[in-house]
Amino acid sequence: MAEALRQTGIEILRDVPWGTHICHFYRTQEELTEILVPYFKTAIENNELAVWAASPPVDGPEAVAALKKVVPDIDRHIAAGNVRILAEKEWNVREEIFSPKSAPSTWLEKTARVLAKGYKGAMLACSVPWNGKYDWKTIVDYEEALQTVIGNYPVIAICSYSVDKCDIAQAMDIVQNHRFALIKGEEGWKLIKSFELERARAELADYAQEMFEKSQTLSEKVEELTATNKTLDFERKQFLSILEGIDHPIYVADPETYEILYVNNALKKAFAEDAIGKKCYEHLQGLRGPCEFCTNKQILDNPEKTVVWEWQNLQNKRWYRCYDRAIRLPSGKAGRFEVAIDITEQKQKERALQDALMDFQSARESTPFVAAQGFDRTGVIRHWNTASAKLYGFAAEEAVGRRLQDVLLTGDAVGEFEQTLTRVWEAKEATPVQEWPVHTRGGEVRWVMSTMFPILREGVTVEVYCMDVDITDRKKTEERLKESLARMEMILNGTVKALAAITEQRVPYAAGHQRRVAQLACAIGKELGLPEDRIEAIRLASILHDIGNVYVPSEIVNKPGKLTKTEYGLVKTHSDVAHGVLKMVDFPWPIARIVLQHHERLDGSGYPGSLKNEEILLEARVLAVADVVEAMTAYRPYRPAHSVVEALEEIRAKKGIAFDENVVGACLRLFLEHGFRFEGV
Repeated sequence: MAEALRQTGIEILRDVPWGTHICHFYRTQEELTEILVPYFKTAIENNELAVWAASPPVDGPEAVAALKKVVPDIDRHIAAGNVRILAEKEWNVREEIFSPKSAPSTWLEKTARVLAKGYKGAMLACSVPWNGKYDWKTIVDYEEALQTVIGNYPVIAICSYSVDKCDIAQAMDIVQNHRFALIKGEEGWKLIKSFELERARAELADYAQEMFEKSQTLSEKVEELTATNKTLDFERKQFLSILEGIDHPIYVADPETYEILYVNNALKKAFAEDAIGKKCYEHLQGLRGPCEFCTNKQILDNPEKTVVWEWQNLQNKRWYRCYDRAIRLPSGKAGRFEVAIDITEQKQKERALQDALMDFQSARESTPFVAAQGFDRTGVIRHWNTASAKLYGFAAEEAVGRRLQDVLLTGDAVGEFEQTLTRVWEAKEATPVQEWPVHTRGGEVRWVMSTMFPILREGVTVEVYCMDVDITDRKKTEERLKESLARMEMILNGTVKALAAITEQRVPYAAGHQRRVAQLACAIGKELGLPEDRIEAIRLASILHDIGNVYVPSEIVNKPGKLTKTEYGLVKTHSDVAHGVLKMVDFPWPIARIVLQHHERLDGSGYPGSLKNEEILLEARVLAVADVVEAMTAYRPYRPAHSVVEALEEIRAKKGIAFDENVVGACLRLFLEHGFRFEGV
């Protein structure tokens, strides 16, 4: 499985390669969902199949509810089959769930189906219902089988275990069959990595070598203390107890006859039949004669030297790293002492890494649409694929060995590239997608969308790769769209100004009223923290809110005295008239509705629809307050202008009754705290 990193959404874990097998210990429902909810959210966002085999304390319905908090449209994903949440009663009864024998073929079949449906891979989680239904050995064997299989496929799997239901020995069984382990301590989540287990095994190997030396010392003591049988017997039993406690196969053989003289429990477990007295090459290798790689001569010729070698057992097909050394037997003869450490998983990982490297190199060269380059720390090009040559016009032999800065980049792009390269090299993390201008061989400027990521070897960055996709055509389209949008905005603003001018010519005393209302309304919108697009809607509605007055007879709108009931009724039609005109204009905001509602009041006393509370758009509520304050402070033929204090007292008195409480509060703060004044007044 290629080591391309995949996002997990788990903060302490971050990105891992496909084929990663993780165990997760939890105590509470919260500790279970803290890990699994962001994990599945990331799977959904990355087009990866998400499968949650749930069991109490978070069964199927609870799992759906937990995911819904971060993925509001989770029901759509479940209906589409992108997310599968299986309650315990749906999956725990299936025989293959904890069957070590069927696990490889089951996962092979399921992974093939996932890829066939177009998913990048699958992110799985199983809340293991350890309730005694399965014996512990079945669980451990299943995890071991799953660990062997999952590393070869585009799958990431988390197995969750309740800490309260596992003892220490069982927890260690679980950890050794996973690449990572997660558990929460007093200071937060902790991560146990597989290399820590490998280090423990290495220490065990060192310990075994130390045992070699102790065995020789023990043999010498046998010669020196022949008269002290009790002490000798105690030492022998102590030594054998140590050997029996080591979980790697150990045996002693006669290098002349190849007869097995001693085996420990680990070797007995690996080879069920009794081995004592049998030829080592027959019992351990299934051969008829001594192995070609036998180390007997080496250890006899160099009795102080430990011979280290690796081999694959022909019977169980597993790889071992062996430590062979000569020891003195009780008879005085030399014997061969061997400790064999199982390195099958390490060999599989090495082979997978080699395969992944070959796959990566093949993909790098064969992809027709992605230009790929590899750099050293200074930007010198090491790799240049066919797509790069086609896009940039430089053949590989012309580019490799030169700095990318000298080949493609100019101006500010040089510094930005060097900073990004340094950041990736030192942080050992991929960059977000960036857009760069590059210069081709012919001098043409093209735009590419690219990302850079490090190639690590034993945790050290050895190279940085850059993947580029040509987006020049998209950039040109975006520029044309921007120009078109700018022209449309100019036309829209010109139309609005023309309509506003018609209103002001029809009602001379209201000249500037709509602009001043827009000024105050926009300031209120900003004080409320509204986004820019909603403030723009308020501005346009404010400028156009009185255009309906052009349909009201001029002798009424300009009448110096009090209006009759009939005349006032005609004036009230201006909101409906304005709505009828403005709804024919395809604004990107509900301008017509805002204008229609600017005389509505929270208590239903307004017009034309007697709307109440939330039935009135927020933008209309802002416009209503601004309209009242500006109108009261301006001269009218039928009354002198009121003071700002009087206008503010009017909206304060009707706060929460006719006018929106938050809108009134924002207006008062503008005048009383921020010193707002109408421009030109």
